[in-house]
Amino acid sequence: MPETNPRQSVAELTGAWLIDPARTRVSFTLRKLGVITVKGTLPVLDGRVDCAPGGVLTGLTARLDATGFESGNPQRDKDVKGKRFLDTANHPELRYTATSAAREAGGWRVSGQLTVRGRTAPQDLFVADAPLDGTAPTLRATAVVDRTAMGVTAMRGVAGRLLRIDIEAVLTAAP
Repeated sequence: MPETNPRQSVAELTGAWLIDPARTRVSFTLRKLGVITVKGTLPVLDGRVDCAPGGVLTGLTARLDATGFESGNPQRDKDVKGKRFLDTANHPELRYTATSAAREAGGWRVSGQLTVRGRTAPQDLFVADAPLDGTAPTLRATAVVDRTAMGVTAMRGVAGRLLRIDIEAVLTAAP
């Protein structure tokens, strides 16, 4: 029987939750040459969200599979996985660990550390207060990542510096 969800919003989540890799989606959008939009996805390996009573976000961690980078263009995907960009042979994972969260209009500003290519830099996410519809709680978050701050500097001027990240994380109660 599917898990039912009596909660009304993200603000009502309490306890420890695991990110379900099979049902979670992380997508990105990047501008190329200032006019071409490149979209793609990265698979999630695992993650955890912890909330105190009242939906106060107290912890968030996630690991993404850099080797699963996919943009719909096999040659681009191979190039991005290579040494000039993500260098997935040496750095197969991307990691995010929250260090703090602050309430703001419409959700939470989550500050943390993002690790890409072995380089760690500050990164904020915005987790929206969204209705929790469906059979499991789903968090929706966005971020803008500066790839050059993460050490991904190849093709400056061709591939945009900023990536928009959209996350739809489906949660299951932690055991």
